Amino acid sequence: MVFCGIDIGTTNTKAVLIDSDGILLDRVSIVEKSPQAGIETVVWHKHFCDIFDYFASKGHFSDNKVICSITTQGGSFVLLDKKFNPISRAYSWTESADDNTVRDMTDILGIKEYYHITGWEPSRWAMACKIKDLVSKKHLPENTRYIATVSDFIHSQITGKFVTDITNAQITGLCDFQKAGWDEKILNWVGINNSFLPKIAANLSILFDDVQTQWGKISFATSSHDQYAAMQAAGLAKDKEVMLGTGTAWVINARTSRPVFDDCNFIAHPGRDVFEGCFGNIIGTGLMTKPMGKGLDELLAKFDLTTKQLGNMEKEFDPEDFPKEAVITDNVKDTVSTRAIKRYMEASGSLVAFLLEKFQYKKGGRIIMSGGAAMSRFWPQVIADLCGLAVETVNFPEFTAYGAALHAKSAFQGKQSTSNLLDMVESRHYEPLGTNQYQPWHEHYQKPMFEELLTKNRK
Repeated sequence: MVFCGIDIGTTNTKAVLIDSDGILLDRVSIVEKSPQAGIETVVWHKHFCDIFDYFASKGHFSDNKVICSITTQGGSFVLLDKKFNPISRAYSWTESADDNTVRDMTDILGIKEYYHITGWEPSRWAMACKIKDLVSKKHLPENTRYIATVSDFIHSQITGKFVTDITNAQITGLCDFQKAGWDEKILNWVGINNSFLPKIAANLSILFDDVQTQWGKISFATSSHDQYAAMQAAGLAKDKEVMLGTGTAWVINARTSRPVFDDCNFIAHPGRDVFEGCFGNIIGTGLMTKPMGKGLDELLAKFDLTTKQLGNMEKEFDPEDFPKEAVITDNVKDTVSTRAIKRYMEASGSLVAFLLEKFQYKKGGRIIMSGGAAMSRFWPQVIADLCGLAVETVNFPEFTAYGAALHAKSAFQGKQSTSNLLDMVESRHYEPLGTNQYQPWHEHYQKPMFEELLTKNRK
């Protein structure tokens, strides 16, 4: 028995194979050099096939039952004809709809009303707005029969069935996540009906059993949005632990026993998990105009430094030098490179602490930290100090794919699988050490500044 998790991202695809004990058997990554430029580059199915070709060539499928779950970028889509053939280019989640479309959505549907249905406020990146643009401008081909996101497109190519999951459905901005169904009022505004959209699998299960393919028989479990697969890989306990993803933009993920809304600022994005009775909460860190990872890159460039030099720079940080004034990541004023970068890391850690406190996650548990910042020695420590929580870092590029493999395993075994990834890959543990030194600065300077930024953003 082997369980395959495939993570199809914007520019690359990663995959892992695990056994019945969750032990890693193999992993592979594919980089897409020219993503999503036209019909010929709707590469999602091709990447799936390339992954399976690789694992089959290694003999992993011999005499083994194979169960697969796909996790994907949310909000990317392609138009299909009645035979599930692509008739458009792939539309990426990174593209934007017209400003007028977002204003019309806000006027017709209402910001809070839409937010409580979908978990998202009206925005230019919303798939619902981009489809509205296609319909309004008459750019939806007459032979369009289906609108497919990544996982349901792959399902359609292999099984001839059109099924998505609740986590990907809710990222479209077309779905009532608490009812696990397409929302009629939103569809009417967009100008389509639910026949264009896939059936929604509300919970984790085996969707297609023993499908005959060129690699033998494969069973497919419910798919997932990549943030929810990451939560599974982290093994988050509900209402207690959080995961901090630190890519170009940082995001805080949590599992909750109920939807957590933020009607004032729309920072929290609630949604249903694939496990029954479990919800997810995706918390943006976008109080700053620059995404956190991008901001550090720009600061390094200012001092003519590279990320490879960062580790050696951290050794030069003064351990007795604590900030004594408000520091914002958008505008670190220090002219000494080591102190400026230290301040940047401290300010970003303070923002994480502010958000965890705001959503009442600073009650114990731990922070699982993944992505580029987790490779630092100082950054996880200062986050632990400011949050007063233990931080576990993980260095595993296929992190999200592992979560998808656990989804496949959970669906087959009929119970939620425990993640033991931190025991198998490079990880480090950080206990809070400098909380007393950082807390007065955070309370006196940082929290009032973040509250003021929230008020400005609200306006």
